[in-house]
Amino acid sequence: MTNGKVYAKTINYARITKSNVPIYSQPILSNDYAMFYIEPSYFVELLEPESKGFYHVRYMDTEGYIKSENLIFISGTPNNPFPTNTNFRVFAPSGLHLRSSPQESQGPYNIITTIPFLETNLIYYGKIFGEEAISNKGDIWYYCKYITNEEEHYGFVYSIFCDMLKEIPPNTEQLDITDAPIFDEPLKETNINNDKLSTLSRPAQIIIIALVCLPCLLIVYLLFKPTKITTIESRKKKKKIKKLRKSDYYEFDDYN
Repeated sequence: MTNGKVYAKTINYARITKSNVPIYSQPILSNDYAMFYIEPSYFVELLEPESKGFYHVRYMDTEGYIKSENLIFISGTPNNPFPTNTNFRVFAPSGLHLRSSPQESQGPYNIITTIPFLETNLIYYGKIFGEEAISNKGDIWYYCKYITNEEEHYGFVYSIFCDMLKEIPPNTEQLDITDAPIFDEPLKETNINNDKLSTLSRPAQIIIIALVCLPCLLIVYLLFKPTKITTIESRKKKKKIKKLRKSDYYEFDDYN
């Protein structure tokens, strides 16, 4: 979900002032990627500069993407950027499926886990319109976190089988509105090996460089020395053969 760049820790926030502003799992304007609607008057933390009309954001402990046009940028840090005390209960007698999408018709294919009857260890993040699982009972689903056995599961539950969710009051903090936020430049990657070498003294650096280069010089010497010896020996042999042949030639002339 990120582009791999690392930014210095300057925290910027933006406010959600409209209703039904979705946070997407990908920077794609499609209902297939909408996770839930963020509660109006609350905030998101901006993680990266705008890209293709989206901001990469964090809401509570969940990351996603929001269209730039739905954000009001503020200066300062809100005291309570996210809703609190958003636990609720499941009262389906046979338990309730936590699903990866707000659709009942997918059957077992989108089931993450089953939440038992009267479970309250659930945290509400927001609602989303999905499939009407039961006729005339509505199409509202909750996106939530289910914590069990030190594991955290994120997904959707059909709201008709949920209760005890308290009304979420609006955030009334007064913060100044500002222009688009300014992000720090990406932190430059450093070469750890070079950093370690630069901390050594000059003589130590020279010794290390010499030790690294010495095997290379030895290999070059061994490669070229045998070739030179062979060339000299072969030349001597050629000269001897030439003299013998010349001597034979002159002996032949004397005989005649």
